Amino acid sequence: MNTVEATYQITLSDFRKATYYGLSLRHQRSLGIMFLVLLISLFYTIAAFLGLWKLYMLIPFVAVAYLIWGLILFAGAERGIKKYLKYPNCIIGKNHKTTLDAKHVHIQIPECKVNTSYPISKLACVFELSTLFLIYISIQDLYILPKRALEDGESDFLRENFRTQLGTRFYTRYDSK
Repeated sequence: MNTVEATYQITLSDFRKATYYGLSLRHQRSLGIMFLVLLISLFYTIAAFLGLWKLYMLIPFVAVAYLIWGLILFAGAERGIKKYLKYPNCIIGKNHKTTLDAKHVHIQIPECKVNTSYPISKLACVFELSTLFLIYISIQDLYILPKRALEDGESDFLRENFRTQLGTRFYTRYDSK
């Protein structure tokens, strides 16, 4: 299997997954602290109501502040998605044709007049999620390749090819088989 061809359309769900994955990467430490504070605050408040110790309101207030920050963060992501949907060159719902061989990735989106080819070794990075490959041409240019557009075995081929070509710039949770 030397060449993988995929024809597909990006759905809002695909775009939302990519957006939230990027958000979680950018704010990984902050989100981890937020969840830890919320968990500690929950146990602290429950224990205080059970009479184990006196309830000091500072801890629940800090938890509420973190919760509000998290809601604002995710609301901003949703606002960005809605704003992107109004963008004239929005790729959601447009036909994509992606061809990947051992050395190159070729992406066509005729409705947006996109016809590009890049050497795989020059890609910024590639992330493999459970349902998507996120192909970063540069830090700002992202192309989404849904796994539903691939045939049996093509995901494994792409995983191994990206791992070989990109090394540490390929991120996956799946081990090679």
